[in-house]
Amino acid sequence: MSKTHKVYAIDLLGCGYSDKPNITYTTFMYVQILESFIKDIVKEKTDIIASELASSIAIMASCYNSNIIHNIILINPIEIKKAILIPDKNSIIRKKMIHIPILGTLLYNICTSQNNIKKELLSQGSYANLKMPELLTQIKHETAHLSGYASKYIYMCIDGYYTTASIDKAIQKLNDIHILIGEHLKNSDDIIAQYCSLNKNISVTAIKNSAVCPEIENSLSVVKTIRKICN
Repeated sequence: MSKTHKVYAIDLLGCGYSDKPNITYTTFMYVQILESFIKDIVKEKTDIIASELASSIAIMASCYNSNIIHNIILINPIEIKKAILIPDKNSIIRKKMIHIPILGTLLYNICTSQNNIKKELLSQGSYANLKMPELLTQIKHETAHLSGYASKYIYMCIDGYYTTASIDKAIQKLNDIHILIGEHLKNSDDIIAQYCSLNKNISVTAIKNSAVCPEIENSLSVVKTIRKICN
């Protein structure tokens, strides 16, 4: 993509190689960060690509300020019924438990162990490449432990439904939404139905030979599809 387009790959606060302060992470906070980044760094209307939970951030950012975002490209976006969940008594208790210095870190390490990550990946779809679950497990495990115990702060907010948003009404208002979805993702039909029932103008492309992470499992097809959308 970088050969024909200017590309920015962002590690949002609390994620990847970015700082991981001990704060409550919310979708609204990320929307503000993204909007500031586009205004101050990109300085022009841009296309945005987001996957899974980050899809909510892209949708809400475009809804709040449609002047800064053109195409919204969502790769395996979060189910709408999960995106609209809000913190409840149980999720608040889970967040507090993981926040405990020793016990909470132990719980986090158990939840993000290689075995649990692999089990989750295998439950989410089937894989054309039998080695792919192992590769994705390594990637997700490394990402979950890049900054030691500090990585648990964003995890407990995600698990506690602090990073969700009511995206259903926003989807109804937006144009230029494009979904790329893994052909073998277990709940792909449900995801497509949920989004398209709200906005029939959404375009959907199934990425062959992929499930949970099309951008890794079939990167060439993903890039080819994105180029068609952005050109």
